[in-house]
Amino acid sequence: MLLVMAVLLLAGSTFVAFGVIVELYSQLAQIRKYLELVDTPTTLDLGDNAGQMASSVGLPAELDGTERAVVLFLSNKCETCITIAENLAGAPLPAGLWVALVPVLSGDMTDFLARYPLRGNHVLLDGVSAIAARIGLDVTPAAVIIDRGRLTAAQTVPTIRQLYVALRSQKKRVLVPRKTVGPGIPVDRHSETIAQELVL
Repeated sequence: MLLVMAVLLLAGSTFVAFGVIVELYSQLAQIRKYLELVDTPTTLDLGDNAGQMASSVGLPAELDGTERAVVLFLSNKCETCITIAENLAGAPLPAGLWVALVPVLSGDMTDFLARYPLRGNHVLLDGVSAIAARIGLDVTPAAVIIDRGRLTAAQTVPTIRQLYVALRSQKKRVLVPRKTVGPGIPVDRHSETIAQELVL
């Protein structure tokens, strides 16, 4: 009788342990799915700006001569933007990264820069959101990929990890079809640069 009770107790314990393992595995799968949703960038449409020179949308003309770069748009009211700014603050920006600050509800980013000092001459102030508007960006944080001076892609940047993924992937050449007037004659829209560079 004692042996039967021990076997039943062992079988019951094994069943409960197996149920706990299945539940933990299920929860782990749900957590992974959630993290994938949170950490997955969304492609943003550049529309007619795809393939245009960076300066044609108000970015600095220096980007027209850049082989590859990522322009990160951050606002002062977005929690993800603040998290990314915290990670970038106080150190030189990674190679190939430009940051365009888009003030929300105010044209002043002084408080934001005091809290999150972004260093280097690749930090821009898009004071009236003119650059973001020309590109068609209505969400931050967002990254615009520049290849050979041209806008080639744009995406959301849901985490700092995705920013570094974008920086790594911007090293890969992306070919974008160009608009032409005639055979082999590219058309570029040029306009004055709206971006005001900040000296930090």
